Amino acid sequence: MERIEKKTSADYLISTWSGGQTIEILVEPDSSHLAQRDFEFRLSTATVTTDRSEFSDFTGYQRILLSLDRSISLVQSGCWIDLKAFEPYSFDGKLPTICYGKCQDFNVIYKDGYDVSVQILKERQVILPQTTAVIYALADSSLLLSGDNTQRQGLLKNETLILKNQTALQVELLSSRKQPLTNSAILTTIKKQSRR
Repeated sequence: MERIEKKTSADYLISTWSGGQTIEILVEPDSSHLAQRDFEFRLSTATVTTDRSEFSDFTGYQRILLSLDRSISLVQSGCWIDLKAFEPYSFDGKLPTICYGKCQDFNVIYKDGYDVSVQILKERQVILPQTTAVIYALADSSLLLSGDNTQRQGLLKNETLILKNQTALQVELLSSRKQPLTNSAILTTIKKQSRR
C-alpha cells in the first residue's frame, strides 16, 4: 500500500538566503522549521545568483547537492570540487563550503540515521519497501506507478510527487514525442535506517 501526495508551486515555501532564493519542496515533520534545525529531512531548490556564496552551517546533518543547469565549484577544507550539472555530491553539513558559480540547484539535507539517494529518474526504477520517494519534475512528465495498484500520474514542471510505500513499487517514466526522457525528473529516496 502506498500513500501518494502531489505538490505544486503553490504549496512550496519560498525564502531568501545569502546567495539567492530557496524554495522548500518538502520538510519532515511538516511542523518543523529550517531556522530552528528541528527537521529530520528537507528537500529544496535554490537559485545561486552570486559568483561566490557561502553555504549555511548544517552541523548534525548530511547534505546532497545537485546543480540543475551549470557546472559549479565548491571549496571545502582547502579542496576544490568541480561538479557538472546533474552530478550529485554528498557532504557533511558542518563543513564550511564556498560555492563558485551561479546555478539553479537541488538540495537534500537530512539527519544521520537515514539512507538517502538523489538521482535523475531513469525510465524504470524500483522503490524498496518502507521508503519515501520524492519525484521532482524538471519538465512535464508522465509516470506509471505499479505496486498494489497500477496508476498513471502526470506532473507539470516543478511539481512534486511524494510516495510513501509499505511494499515495493515500480516507477516508470513514460516518454512522449514532445518530451525526451533525459533529465525530466529527479528521484530522491529516503529510508530510515533500522536499529540493530
